[in-house]
Amino acid sequence: MTQYTDSVRERIIGDAIKLICRKCSREISLAEISKATGVVAPVFYNYFKGIEEINKEAFKKIEEDIISVINIKLPSSIPPDLKAITIAYNLIKLFEKAGFSTSIISEEQENGQIDLTPLRKDMESLFGKMKGLRYDPEMSVNVLFHQIAAHVEYARKKNVPVPDDTVENIFRHILKN
Repeated sequence: MTQYTDSVRERIIGDAIKLICRKCSREISLAEISKATGVVAPVFYNYFKGIEEINKEAFKKIEEDIISVINIKLPSSIPPDLKAITIAYNLIKLFEKAGFSTSIISEEQENGQIDLTPLRKDMESLFGKMKGLRYDPEMSVNVLFHQIAAHVEYARKKNVPVPDDTVENIFRHILKN
């Protein structure tokens, strides 16, 4: 592919992600992406096999961005609770910056478009190493993700950033005994 083709593909995928974020993580139609990009529907077939491929690529990119949050390099000497707090903080910042629908982390994806299993498993592993948690590791991750979603949504409605100490407060007041 030429550089021009790659940039057009990326722009289409970027616009598809924006639409998916507005639609609360549901697939988009060819008419919707055509209207958003200004590219007429038949031209999409120069870059993609069909709308299914556009949706697949967009969801894959969203998933990669979310999973990248767990791939941060931290020294092994850092305690599990600080690692979990760092990951959760970065997750909030990603959702704020990207505008992803918080339903991605607060609800199970019924159609499997975005697989957050690696993120959930890593967080459950960290929670399993912590002492003084109010809930078991799986429930703690669910509570944390729902709290993150609630705080991001509240901040969006108020048009303010999520406070930097949000994750520490979630741990202190909700997750820890």
